[in-house]
Amino acid sequence: MGEEKEEDEEEDDEAWTGDEADETDLGPEGEFVDKQFERNNATFEGKSVEWTAPEAPDFIRDGMSINDIKQGYEIGDCWFLAALSSLASRRERLSFVIQKRRNETADPESGYEFKFYKMGKWVTFKVDKYLPSIAAIAGDNEYWVPYCEKAYAKRYRTYDAINRGWGRWGLVDLTGGIAIKTEISWGARGIHELFAWLYDHQQGLLMTSGISEGTGGAGGEVLEETTGLIEGHEYSLLKLEVVKTNDGMVVQLLQLRNPWGGGEFTGDWSDDSDKWDTIAPEKREKLNVQREDGAFWMCYKDYVNLFSSFDVCLLPSLFNEKKKGPIFENESGVRGKFADDEFDEIKLKIIVTEKRNVYLQCLLDVGIMDDCDVCINLKDENGEFVIPRLPNNYKPDTYDTYLHNGYLFKLDVGEYTLIISYLNSSASAQACNPGTRWFVRTVGKGVTLQRINEE
Repeated sequence: MGEEKEEDEEEDDEAWTGDEADETDLGPEGEFVDKQFERNNATFEGKSVEWTAPEAPDFIRDGMSINDIKQGYEIGDCWFLAALSSLASRRERLSFVIQKRRNETADPESGYEFKFYKMGKWVTFKVDKYLPSIAAIAGDNEYWVPYCEKAYAKRYRTYDAINRGWGRWGLVDLTGGIAIKTEISWGARGIHELFAWLYDHQQGLLMTSGISEGTGGAGGEVLEETTGLIEGHEYSLLKLEVVKTNDGMVVQLLQLRNPWGGGEFTGDWSDDSDKWDTIAPEKREKLNVQREDGAFWMCYKDYVNLFSSFDVCLLPSLFNEKKKGPIFENESGVRGKFADDEFDEIKLKIIVTEKRNVYLQCLLDVGIMDDCDVCINLKDENGEFVIPRLPNNYKPDTYDTYLHNGYLFKLDVGEYTLIISYLNSSASAQACNPGTRWFVRTVGKGVTLQRINEE
């Protein structure tokens, strides 16, 4: 089944301390009650939280839909719900994450289970039937979204811990994929080639896109009255299309969605735009669904000018029974822990047997809001820095805050040295704690990742 390789896998499995489903908390009638999680979340942003159990809830009602996903009014987790909305376009993957087969027939008293990717493994997180007043909106008595949000908060211990974040973080946790942030500006080199690549590969990708500035909270401010877009907000990037107008002009389009379930773009190619009158009726009827559901279309130039970046996530292609979830066919991985030294670095060897694109990611077992600076460099056999194709703003020998980011390299045949440098917490406020677990992986046929043992 490909060339999946991971060093020290058996030893690591024995030492694994992931938050598996907890059956220890039982109420007087034998129901599952997650008392510790409720204690940890007695407040949100310093305010008391009220917990209630929905009356006769449906986990799923009339099927799963992207329109089920609506952000609540207090938690700033638009980035997670945008990632979840993108995942909703892949029914089998979503069904796995929300454990559809189990949960849609489960007695609420027994709780609900969800799967998230954590440090190279798929881990089960179980939640009880109680929901806080701050949870995502449940429409028509359908609760798979707020329960999924609760399980994700449990994965990071509290709702406060997911009150801000980045789309790529959510995409990795929901898919097990490798997500890469890319900044965009109109007129930049390769901007049209980028659209073509995304268009051709969109079936194997999930994407979100953000607008910088603003607080990124659940409220948000309108970026510009003429656009309807929200600053400091994350959107799902659902689809790319190419249409031809009646006068022969080719237009590149993107479909996005606001995780609020409303608040749409109002410019050219939006729901009510007269631009739709310039294309063939059958194409217009297929693409332009006019309803206030948070989804909208816009042309590529407007998108690049209004959005500051997007996160693109390469999806795993196989389901592995041992790891109980989606994996990459040609993944090679090495894991370990940060040392106690004030300054240290991890050195790994990447062996490439044929010229190809290679995806790379370093995962750290840290919280979303933990400020942990790392420096990631790849050098060839001559000691020269290798610059990735993505992200396009990469600078070698530079410390950046760890954000689940991945890299895409185009590598020739040969051996390369990957150097991950970090500071511990005694040396810098933006540092990683000693003992922090790390997992580095590459994806590419004929690519091997190995530890370099130095005296």
